[in-house]
Amino acid sequence: MTVDDRLRDALHRRADAVVPSQPEWSRVAGRFVPPARRRRRAGVTSVVGAVVVVVAAVLVSTRGGSDRPQEVRTAGTPATTVPESPSARPAPALAPSSGPVPAGFQPVSVTWVSTRQGWVLGTAPCADRRCPALIRTTDGGSSWAGIPAPPAGVDGITGVRFADERNGWIYGINAIGVWATHDGGATWRHLDTPPGEVSSLEAGAGRVWAVARSTASYVYTSTVGTDDWRSAGSEPMFGTGVVLQGPIAYIAGADGVLLAISPAGLERRGLPCPQAGVELAGAGSDIVAVCTHGAAAGSSFKTLVRSSDGGRTWTAAGAPPSGGSVRGVAAASRTTIVVAAVSGASWLYRTDDGGQTWATVYTELGGGTPLDDLTFTDAARGFVVTRGPAGDGRLLLTTDSGRTWLPVTFGP
Repeated sequence: MTVDDRLRDALHRRADAVVPSQPEWSRVAGRFVPPARRRRRAGVTSVVGAVVVVVAAVLVSTRGGSDRPQEVRTAGTPATTVPESPSARPAPALAPSSGPVPAGFQPVSVTWVSTRQGWVLGTAPCADRRCPALIRTTDGGSSWAGIPAPPAGVDGITGVRFADERNGWIYGINAIGVWATHDGGATWRHLDTPPGEVSSLEAGAGRVWAVARSTASYVYTSTVGTDDWRSAGSEPMFGTGVVLQGPIAYIAGADGVLLAISPAGLERRGLPCPQAGVELAGAGSDIVAVCTHGAAAGSSFKTLVRSSDGGRTWTAAGAPPSGGSVRGVAAASRTTIVVAAVSGASWLYRTDDGGQTWATVYTELGGGTPLDDLTFTDAARGFVVTRGPAGDGRLLLTTDSGRTWLPVTFGP
């Protein structure tokens, strides 16, 4: 039997099995079907579809003379998705190896790049001494994991800052200088610039800024993804922290005048605290400063001042409590501000009306534990690191805009 004979026989058997009383094809093709008989048309359509399938099947099974596989596709059949080759996929972001939080971990500094992703620098026992240790969270602090830290000493280690998940810096005094990572902490490199002791470092808007001191304090800056550090000017600095708002870095000069440093250069602006110490913070679109003077017997006079024009002019906004010298200031919003102060004890003072009234929301007795890296990640969540004289540091968390502060647990 020829191939044509086999095909014709298969078609007849299939059609008879589907519709026993099949009409002649000449009567079906192109003929109008009244409404009462439309159900019959559906049966015929099924037959046509079945016949097409059988034809395709027979053709595929009988074309045995070719050594190339045959592909049969009908209209409406989705195309086969070709698996993407490994070389076509984007390279995954490098991630450092991680493990448990080291036993005996004590925090020194904290940094956040979002409400969920943050790092805590600290120390942990290693052999007969303590070594730097670094831990990371990607869920807002619900869980933590240890990642590699640079082989720096711990004497003088000051802080950690990350600009994003890849680019970070650990800095300090006493020859610590600056260590940089550009692969999320998998590897670290010690930098020659900025030179000297680095007392403050911040990153944002694609740049990183550092205050370094040799004979005097000066500001250095680099693009985030490189180690191309350059001097930001010959103006000496007061040495306090850098405040970032967009592409502008604010810092107090040696004479107390606020300096605004941007890609356009350095500009001297207003004087927030004449003849007084100053701590700066951003508060929404404003800048706030706490001026401290007249320190004596564990207290000092403090004044909160505010600028709404980039530091050109300042107005008094209130007076925080007198206990302690100011260690830091942070704003959860334009009107909710927290001030850290330290002397024989440690305090956190809070205002939610822009400085008119204040409440003491945290007190720690026992010798004036430093309160470092006071910061808010959003309007509700904030953090501060306490460092006791015996190295018994803690990371404190608020989830109610600074009203209450509780210690964070790093491990099981």
